[in-house]
Amino acid sequence: MAALVTVLVLAASTIGGPDEDAFLGLEPRIEGLQEAATDYDRYLSPLGDVRAVMLFARFPDSTGDETPEELFELLVPGAVEYFERTSYGRLSLRVTPVPRWIEMDAESGSGDYDCSRFETHRRYIGEVVRKCDPDVDFSPYDVVYVVAAPSPGLPNSPTLQALPGDGIEADGVELLHGVTFGNDIRNDHWGWRVLVHEMGHVFGLPDLYGYAPASVHEYVGGWDPMGLLTNGSHFLAWHKAKLGWIDEDQVMVLEDDESAEVLVTPIGTSGGTKLVVLPIADDQAYALEVRTRDTEESDEPGVLLYRVSTSVASGRGPIQVIPARGDDDDPELRRLYARHYNALYTEGTVLDDADHRVHVSIGEATPDGYLIAVTRPAE
Repeated sequence: MAALVTVLVLAASTIGGPDEDAFLGLEPRIEGLQEAATDYDRYLSPLGDVRAVMLFARFPDSTGDETPEELFELLVPGAVEYFERTSYGRLSLRVTPVPRWIEMDAESGSGDYDCSRFETHRRYIGEVVRKCDPDVDFSPYDVVYVVAAPSPGLPNSPTLQALPGDGIEADGVELLHGVTFGNDIRNDHWGWRVLVHEMGHVFGLPDLYGYAPASVHEYVGGWDPMGLLTNGSHFLAWHKAKLGWIDEDQVMVLEDDESAEVLVTPIGTSGGTKLVVLPIADDQAYALEVRTRDTEESDEPGVLLYRVSTSVASGRGPIQVIPARGDDDDPELRRLYARHYNALYTEGTVLDDADHRVHVSIGEATPDGYLIAVTRPAE
């Protein structure tokens, strides 16, 4: 027990670190969405009440007969419940709808509302805000949601992030954060999960799916909503630490020449140690947590191992799961996870990296989680 206490003290000092910009022992290497510490002067804090206004846009080329009320129900209640549960009550998303259609000036496919470019994306949100401004006080809101009727020019649901001075002015405030929802919310398995993913970007998290078609779900599969959306999984413990949903004393950081056995509790519960971090370079670390494959947390838990890099950009694999064994031909699990659905370790050696002097093994499964033994011998 004394050795464990010593490691925890060292871990706490490592989180702050001699370099105040370091996060869990890793230093930032790139700008924008990445896995180092989040700059909350640029991104929205995911703690406490986050207030959003939801507006509804209809274009001359829009189709369908959905109502704003139906779209609100599709997107909001599931996301609100998700954030309340997975943040352990630390984030409350409060969404106020303005349930009427805003008629837009041009067709969705005209290029005026191209959501892949900052200027035209801002123009799209700005037009909706301007047309609602006589009836809506925007000053209380942190983020603006715009939900479009089915429209050929808006297939996806991107996030708008503006720096101060480049936002949208309304009611004496500058709106810096927005999400526009397109046709992808109508995917049978996505819906409110799209809102969760896009809010991850608003909170400063990178994409964990791959931008190249050959690697789209090679990195994490469905183990984090910044990867595959389908199963609505918890955020990885690394992301929960970035978001402030787990505390410093729930993270153990083990440097070289430090060894310990630690009880790691499942990510779906609110207490205990949630994350073990093993830095192997200034910008690289292994991370371990306890998860269940079943999103209702009724399945058998196991240990999830992954590698984190703060020098790899969003969409390029900044986090990569290291699975216990390869995928098999299970159509339902492939639908939910795409890849790495056999990732969890339940016994024996989890990691043996001689080059970085890291050995990790599962000591024992207990009713509260897994005892994980880590050995990091000196050179």
